[in-house]
Amino acid sequence: MQSPWEDELKERQFVLGVQTHVSEIVKKNPHKIATETLVTIENIFGNIVKKPQDDKKRKLRTSNDLVQKLFAVRGAEMCVYSAGFCLKTEGHQEYCVLLPQEGSMERLKKALAVVQKQLKSTENKREKQRSQKQKEKDEIQRRKDLVAIQFMEDREQTSRRQQTTE
Repeated sequence: MQSPWEDELKERQFVLGVQTHVSEIVKKNPHKIATETLVTIENIFGNIVKKPQDDKKRKLRTSNDLVQKLFAVRGAEMCVYSAGFCLKTEGHQEYCVLLPQEGSMERLKKALAVVQKQLKSTENKREKQRSQKQKEKDEIQRRKDLVAIQFMEDREQTSRRQQTTE
């Protein structure tokens, strides 16, 4: 029997492993692909958490186009495996399966939380970038407007001077 601190250490190592692969997805892939990948993983994990007894939700057929596309993204396959999935062959089909083992659902919930946290963080960063770009555009437009106003005022002054000198 393990001590509570050993169990806690294993859980922290598990979460760290998932975080590492989620970070790899974000860092090693273009933003759009990384976001789509994380959303797909979130859907897979979330569907299992919603219906843990549904064996169909727990199996990913590796020959499925969506699964192949998902696993083609750097870090995605390892992220799924680090969440507790394993490779299993049934007949002539290979599946990536989350086996109903003790603690597997709790671990999957933790992995789902890591993915959701990353998605939220990524969206917050993108929103800040959009906001900053908009501020920069607004500042450029404000400066252009000032230059235009100054130009018009100079024109008016020049016109008035010409009228007074005539």
